[in-house]
Amino acid sequence: MDHIVYSDLDGTLLDGSYSFEEARSALNMLRERCIPLVLCSSKTRSEIEEYRGRMGLNDPFISENGSAIYVPDGTFSFDFDYDEIIGGHRVIGFGRRSGEVRRRIEEIREVEGLDFKTFNDLTAEELSVESGLQVGEAVLAKQREYSEVILGLDDRERDILEENGLNVVGGGRYFCVCESDKGTAVKTLTGLYRRAHPNVKTIGLGDSRNDVGMLEAVDIPVLVQKPDGSYENMGLDGIVRADGVGPVGWASALDEIL
Repeated sequence: MDHIVYSDLDGTLLDGSYSFEEARSALNMLRERCIPLVLCSSKTRSEIEEYRGRMGLNDPFISENGSAIYVPDGTFSFDFDYDEIIGGHRVIGFGRRSGEVRRRIEEIREVEGLDFKTFNDLTAEELSVESGLQVGEAVLAKQREYSEVILGLDDRERDILEENGLNVVGGGRYFCVCESDKGTAVKTLTGLYRRAHPNVKTIGLGDSRNDVGMLEAVDIPVLVQKPDGSYENMGLDGIVRADGVGPVGWASALDEIL
C-alpha cells in the first residue's frame, strides 16, 4: 500500500445533486490499485454507510466531522484501542454522545433566548424540504451519534455557543456542534495504517473551511472548485487546486497525483 485517500463528501466527491457519477472512473482506479478511500464527512454513520454501499467500499470511514472512526473487522492484523463494536466495525469515538450535546444546546438556547433550530427539532419531512434530501435520506441525516446540526446561526448566536464551551464547525446553512474535528480523526487513523505501512502517503480532498483540519493532516492536500468555479481560501501551504468542480475536480486531481 503506497497511498491512502481521505475525502469529504458534499461538494467534493458528491455534486449538488448528491451524485458521484463524474468520479466513477477514479473510484474504479482506487479499487484496482487497492488504495483505501476513507470517507471523512459531517454526515452520520448511517448516511456514510449508504454511500459506501453504492460505491462498493469496505474501508474505514470517519463520521460527523471527525467525531468517530469506524474500522471494519479485518482491516488491521494487530490489536488497537477502540470504544465499542457496531455492525462489524471497531469504533473509536471522540467526545460526548449526541444526547448530551443536544441537552447542552437546549440549555444554552433557553437561557440565552436564542431562536435557531436543530436537525433534532425537525421531522424528516421538514428536513427534506429544507435540505433537498429525499425523506429516507433525511431520516439517516437525523441519526446523529456524537453531534448535532444547527440551521442558520448568526455570528452572535455562534459566539454565545462557543463562549459556553461548545465547538461549532462549519458555516453557511449548517453548523455542526461536536467535540472533535476531522484532523484529529485523520491523524489517529493514519497512525494505525502506518503501523502496518510506515511509508504510506496520505491524500486529502475537500472543498470548504470545514475540511481544514483534514487537509492539514495529510501529505497532499487537494481543494476542488466550488460550483461558481472559485476555491475556498484555506491559507495552507502546498495545497493542490484541482481543475474542476466537485467530483469532476476530485477525479482529475487523483488521476494526476496517482
